[in-house]
Amino acid sequence: MDYHLFTDTLIHKLESDPQVIGVVLLGSTASQKRKPDQYSDHDFFVIVHMGVQQRFRDMVTWLPYPDRIVFHYQETEHGCKVIYDDAHLLEFAIFSPQELLMARANAYKVVVDKANITPLMDQVAQHSERPRKPDHYYWGQFLGHVLVGCQRYWRGERLSGHQFIKDYALRDVLAMVHKHIERQAGAGLDNLDRFRRVEQAFPEITKALDDLLLLPPPDAAQTMIALMETHFSHLDSYPQQAMQTIKDYLGNHG
Repeated sequence: MDYHLFTDTLIHKLESDPQVIGVVLLGSTASQKRKPDQYSDHDFFVIVHMGVQQRFRDMVTWLPYPDRIVFHYQETEHGCKVIYDDAHLLEFAIFSPQELLMARANAYKVVVDKANITPLMDQVAQHSERPRKPDHYYWGQFLGHVLVGCQRYWRGERLSGHQFIKDYALRDVLAMVHKHIERQAGAGLDNLDRFRRVEQAFPEITKALDDLLLLPPPDAAQTMIALMETHFSHLDSYPQQAMQTIKDYLGNHG
């Protein structure tokens, strides 16, 4: 499926629909700072008149090539996903103008605007960036996730152990990486998702994090603690005693 032809067809169909009052392309679909590549899906918002939102979420005939759709479902209150027969993915949300202010977005391009959608999107973008919590919060989250993850793994709850270490604790580490490690020049990060494009921005620590994900959860946890000590022990917020306590605990129960 030709990516740009799909985009043009989508805009043309929606612009001619009297129920549609706005279309906003998102992420790489917007072709702003980052252009779509062979792995890009289509991300967009459709703003419609009040009262017809659910009809647009439930039906797919307004999309390009509806006969090629193999799966469609509503993922959230406003958002849907569609998969085509060539595995091309759409992620979109249907809003009324009032509901649009509940959305989050960073890179975007308003391509259909029949009712002052552009200033609404300006407001959305201004309020979308994830607020940063104090270091004390992330240290506490990290220590708790590491401890519970290892204990569950040892208890026999192995999948839960993987989740706590390789998902929850990893998120805590990346929060600190974003806050305190200088990123590579020119690397663009996603302020809505701390996992996106971190490999380009922080190549050294993210390579180590990627490698440890192949380890059993207790070993991954101990490696994470060593990384945190290497990169963040110079911070005034670093909880030396608590980190050593968890480090000793894991070492004694390995």
